[in-house]
Amino acid sequence: MLFRSVSQSRYKAYRILIARHGVLRTVFRNNLADEPLQVVLKEGIIDFRVEDIRDKDPNEQQAYIKALREADKDEGFDLSAGPLVRLIIVQQSENRFYQIWSNHHLNLDGWSTNAVLYEFDVLYKSLISNQPTILSNLESYSRYIAWLDGIDYQRSKSYWGDYLTDYDSKTVLPFDKEDVTHHTGYIPKDYEFWLSEELSKDLNAIAQKDKTTLHTIVQSAWGVLLSRYNNTQDVVFGSVVSGRPSELKGIQEMIGIFINTVPQRIRYTDQMTFRELLQITQKSFIAGEPHHHLNLAEIQHESELGTNLIDHLVVFENYPISGQSDATTTKEQTNRKGEVSIEGETVEVFEQMNYDFTLMAAPEDRLFFRMKYNGAKYSEGFIKRLEGQWKQLLVEITKSTQTSITEHDML
Repeated sequence: MLFRSVSQSRYKAYRILIARHGVLRTVFRNNLADEPLQVVLKEGIIDFRVEDIRDKDPNEQQAYIKALREADKDEGFDLSAGPLVRLIIVQQSENRFYQIWSNHHLNLDGWSTNAVLYEFDVLYKSLISNQPTILSNLESYSRYIAWLDGIDYQRSKSYWGDYLTDYDSKTVLPFDKEDVTHHTGYIPKDYEFWLSEELSKDLNAIAQKDKTTLHTIVQSAWGVLLSRYNNTQDVVFGSVVSGRPSELKGIQEMIGIFINTVPQRIRYTDQMTFRELLQITQKSFIAGEPHHHLNLAEIQHESELGTNLIDHLVVFENYPISGQSDATTTKEQTNRKGEVSIEGETVEVFEQMNYDFTLMAAPEDRLFFRMKYNGAKYSEGFIKRLEGQWKQLLVEITKSTQTSITEHDML
């Protein structure tokens, strides 16, 4: 039957995927040395589940899937026992399937997750159509680990120490709830929006004209907005970087965890224009790239503020995030030949963050933003006002990058 054939093909594709990538067979053991060790198992532990809910009506199916997603989030992962990745296939009808992919952030970053999901799709389609599978040979993640072993860590510590010199006041995105002290938990909330097509084009035009990137524009502009909230012209926030050293062959195609959080410092004077700030931010990023490997705890040790250095994060992704991420669920339709098409507007995302606020951005058809925030600390009203201020600042920037930063109106 189609159900059995489809499920078996997916299971086989999943097994091939686990065998192909050592990071998908990774566990972390703390009983082998003084520090936890990353161990790659010879045989991967397969966590592949199939749910058949064809006997339920559409409303019951939606409720069942919602409960299944929540249970999957709550289940988490056992770092020492593994596996740190799992796949759940839910059949809703003869040719309609709902797929839930989950992985721990210690073994795959967003870029790698997208690559793995692409490979799974290629493997499955090859198996269901009885065609040969063609996948590129990738450099092993172990080469990256070997590269880390040769790093001059003291040089990187000195770089971050110099970078953070004289920074002694924490930059915050202030809580707006009066009873914030009574809430100790985390209530995950997402708020998403796109910029207009015109504004997106104008920002792209600035990036091209000034030989910079949208990433640099977003970071510089966010720094300016934060400076207004904190009544200062020297701010620091967390920036999530790819962590992939350009000098290492095949690094862009490697599968694993590379991303890191580093401090992003934005400073300007009364006379400085936004164009000048872009140039400074760009040069600073290039100078810091060789040191993006140093983990945040070690960087914080070089700062006067220590663990209070970073209040929140800014993440700029070079792949779509409005429909794909580290934990992905998709609906698929499979015809009798086994050909698969993913339905539009059906991809859902769940990511657990460690900060009360994270600004995520991605250059899709228009510039897309997601504000992930702790609903126990920030109200929806504040987030909406923040969106308005953010858009207003970006509009002001597109009017003229030659104007003094202090003249831009946003609050």
